[in-house]
Amino acid sequence: MKAFRLVACGIVVFVCAGCGSGNPSVSGTVKVKGGAPLTKGTINFNSPKYQVGGIIKPDGTYTLQGDTAGAPAGSYKVYLLGTDEGDYTAPKPVIAKKYTDLATTDLTAEVKAGGGPINFELDPAAP
Repeated sequence: MKAFRLVACGIVVFVCAGCGSGNPSVSGTVKVKGGAPLTKGTINFNSPKYQVGGIIKPDGTYTLQGDTAGAPAGSYKVYLLGTDEGDYTAPKPVIAKKYTDLATTDLTAEVKAGGGPINFELDPAAP
C-alpha cells in the first residue's frame, strides 16, 4: 500500500509539472516613429496555429495574454486595433492604416523559446 501511495504521488507531481503553459513571456513597447509611445489599442500576434493579444497601456507597453500567458515560440504576423485618438464620432488615426489589418500588415515578430521583449516602431498615419 505504501508503494502504491508513492507511485500515485509521483504521478501527480509529474502531471502537475506539465500543467504550466510553458510559453515564453512576451512584452515590449509600441512607438510611433519619432519616439512617442502608442497610448492605447490592442496588439495581436497571429501564426497559422496561434493567436494571442494584449492591451497597449498609456506608456506604450504591452504584455501578451490569452488562455495562457505569453506565446509559443515561432514566427507571427502582428497587427494592431483601436489605436485611433479622439471620440468615436471623429476618430483620428495615429498609425499607418496598413498596421490595422492582418491582410496588409508588414509587421512580424519572432518569439524565442526564452522569451524577451519585442519592440515596434510604427510609421505614423498619413496627414
